[in-house]
Amino acid sequence: VYERDDTVLHLVGGNSRALYDDLAAGQLDAVILNYIPAGNELWFNPLALDGLVFIVHLDNPVRELTRPELQAIFSGQINNWADVGGADLPIVPHIREQGAGARQLFQERVMQEQRVGIAAVLQPSQTAVLEAVAADPQAIGYTTLSGVREDVAVLTVEGSHPEPNTVGTQQYPLTVPLYFLADGEPTAELRAFLSWLQSVEGQAQLGQTVGRVR
Repeated sequence: VYERDDTVLHLVGGNSRALYDDLAAGQLDAVILNYIPAGNELWFNPLALDGLVFIVHLDNPVRELTRPELQAIFSGQINNWADVGGADLPIVPHIREQGAGARQLFQERVMQEQRVGIAAVLQPSQTAVLEAVAADPQAIGYTTLSGVREDVAVLTVEGSHPEPNTVGTQQYPLTVPLYFLADGEPTAELRAFLSWLQSVEGQAQLGQTVGRVR
């Protein structure tokens, strides 16, 4: 998407905390994260809006949940799909590992003071959550709107379905900022890349999967 004759970008994925630590250690030039750790001293700039979304198997008839229902499911208080309008089957929740930005957002925006139940299956990556949910009709998990794939069903939350438009207008209740972080104010090629991300063209590209800021 971003092309310059004299610039080559190497994009890497990974755990948000690990990426942040690598940036702070000078091993990366910049990162794009949906969560900034407490005590951050790095330069950052809001880039776009993303959404924390909940996913189920395509064959699961449940298509909408409330935040209290989500909290009850992941804490283990609700453990059968029949209790939320689905089939009489056990619920298998999948969660991200500690340090993942999605895990921190999930704890703050959904679980709050509640602890995750012992039945929750810990997954090491966003891809692992997606694959586990896509393979199991009893599963539920969470990811970001920008990471959603077509082999899972995305749930409506509090009457709002997560998509670029509802996230961009913050109508979706679990909308979260997406930040561009660097170890100092960007210059040269990095500044050019950030400027492109903030341009009409860059925001249009981001807007295909997340909500735009501008």
